[in-house]
Amino acid sequence: FIERGFIHRNKIKTGKGTDFYLTIPIQKKERSNKISDIILEDNDFLKKHWLSIANAYKNSFYYKVYKNDLYTLFNSNTKNLSDLLFDMLLFFSKVLNISCKILRASDLDFKLLKSDLLMEHMELFNGDILFCGTLGKNYVNVSKFYEKKMMVEFQNYNHPVYNQRFFDFIPNMCILDLIFNVKPELLQETILHKNINKQDLKRKYDEYIRNYN
Repeated sequence: FIERGFIHRNKIKTGKGTDFYLTIPIQKKERSNKISDIILEDNDFLKKHWLSIANAYKNSFYYKVYKNDLYTLFNSNTKNLSDLLFDMLLFFSKVLNISCKILRASDLDFKLLKSDLLMEHMELFNGDILFCGTLGKNYVNVSKFYEKKMMVEFQNYNHPVYNQRFFDFIPNMCILDLIFNVKPELLQETILHKNINKQDLKRKYDEYIRNYN
């Protein structure tokens, strides 16, 4: 768990054309570093967050498409941060038409950290390609993956520009901003525009194996 990271907070765009953080309050007494152990301060914040979201996006093009399901999600009684985030992950995966199997790391017996932890993942699931965010360059030991014929690809994400409400476009909002403003059938296309996709990765891996010494 990273105190000032994006695990328990994200941004929406307000009617003033500015960004605004929504932060999940968590208990700080004797807090564990494991996300699965983090306990919520209370559940009242969810209703407050929903009101902020509704006020900001209620007139957006596709707000009504997701309103009822999101209302249910934001009326959760869960006390655990990990459970809440997992429910959100499942919901947004469905919205984005992502159908792969999703597992919880806390249900598996991982022991290591950073680059070695990623190697544990790759070996457990017989992975061929490690696809990391660009910050992974700071800690991924690429040579160890190369030794096992595993390709490492660092994402250089090109943020899409789409029609937002309220003044100029602001990047790096939460996913709600995207789904409320983009047609459901264009969500994947918008996200992947000018970005590498699964087929591109497969082609790069095939070339990687051909050139492997």
